[in-house]
Amino acid sequence: MRQHIGILAMLGLLVAANALSDELRAGRPGRLGMSAERMDRIDALLQRHVDEGRAVGAVGVVARHGRIAYCRAFGNQDGESGTPMRKDSIFRVYSMTKPITSVGLMMLYEEGRFRLKDPVEWYLPEFKDAKVAVEEVDPATGKRTFKTVPARRPIIIRDLLRHTSGISYGPPNDTTLGKMYEEADLFNPERTLQEMVSRLSELPLLYQPGTMYEYGFSVDVAGRLIEVIANKPYEVFLKERVFDPLGMKDTAFYVPETEVGRLAGLYRANGQGKVEPVPSGEGIAWNFLKPPTMPSPGGGLVSTADDYLQFAQMLLNGGKLGKARLLSPKTVELMTQNHLVKGIDKPWWGPSEFGLGFFVEEEPGTAGQIGSKGTFGWSGAASTHCWVDPNEEMITLFMVQILGDTPLPELFKIVAYQTIEE
Repeated sequence: MRQHIGILAMLGLLVAANALSDELRAGRPGRLGMSAERMDRIDALLQRHVDEGRAVGAVGVVARHGRIAYCRAFGNQDGESGTPMRKDSIFRVYSMTKPITSVGLMMLYEEGRFRLKDPVEWYLPEFKDAKVAVEEVDPATGKRTFKTVPARRPIIIRDLLRHTSGISYGPPNDTTLGKMYEEADLFNPERTLQEMVSRLSELPLLYQPGTMYEYGFSVDVAGRLIEVIANKPYEVFLKERVFDPLGMKDTAFYVPETEVGRLAGLYRANGQGKVEPVPSGEGIAWNFLKPPTMPSPGGGLVSTADDYLQFAQMLLNGGKLGKARLLSPKTVELMTQNHLVKGIDKPWWGPSEFGLGFFVEEEPGTAGQIGSKGTFGWSGAASTHCWVDPNEEMITLFMVQILGDTPLPELFKIVAYQTIEE
């Protein structure tokens, strides 16, 4: 066993979750400065939510100092069949695709293919002469007026990665621009990535570039940039340059027929503290059972706890996992610093700090939740979450499939951090 642990340390690898026995989880946390006894609280939390119908099933992972201290599956993959949740169950990670796309683009940055201040239009000419929407309401009559004005400066590549391009996921439906987004049908899975980005470029921007954090299709444009700069399909680039080198064997834009039995069911919060199944085709219940025409750079991946953990550990290691180096430590450092500099406004609900593809956490007292300053990561629409904490050399990863508001991911983070003893 000691020899096996030594090999893991030498390679810096986190082996497959289902290959890690309960003996490692229960017997080794003390060596990682964590309390095995306090990890029982994680079990209690997840089991309670399953028992109360607040979740059908989940997988929780806590890693520290390059070792997995905790990895357990609870409940079922879906409530209908009663198939038990597995450590290698497959999850729709939705927006947790964005950090992976951002890493892919920054790999090309390291090759000297572009600068972060380069205008996007140099590589995607359709974004030349972008316009910004201006919509006003007459307070006396309530009448709306709509016009466009020229962008004061071009969208730059840095804007795409920090969501300051002015590109939205969809302005309010009662606005002219909101109706334009709806008519553009940008979520249509039958279009290619090139076609979707081309349609997006025809729409006015919601804000002047570089003035406002606005979460939206910016990272999808970044994915299209990968295609143009690397001269190969976006999904092929990710497989060759990210998934294969990191051993992310179950991460893809669809679930192969042979693995469908491992795909967790999709649920949504019903507003009364419980969850209910999402009917096929509703909401963002996209079809992940066949290769998509458009692999979404902003939200199209499925993955497993083990696969995403290896991606996170690569970042925690400064861009390297085993023999595979994807990024320089200096590039990871750049990506995980706050890029919402002075002069950029933020909505009340948005992150106060954001890097190039990741949220970046403030001081715990400012953010109002347990953690460390400089922790980075992201989440997905179905409540999957990943936190990477360089200060504690710790990764907290939570996999579940709940659309809508649920406190469970943050509660998992709380009980993960309270296990730290030194």
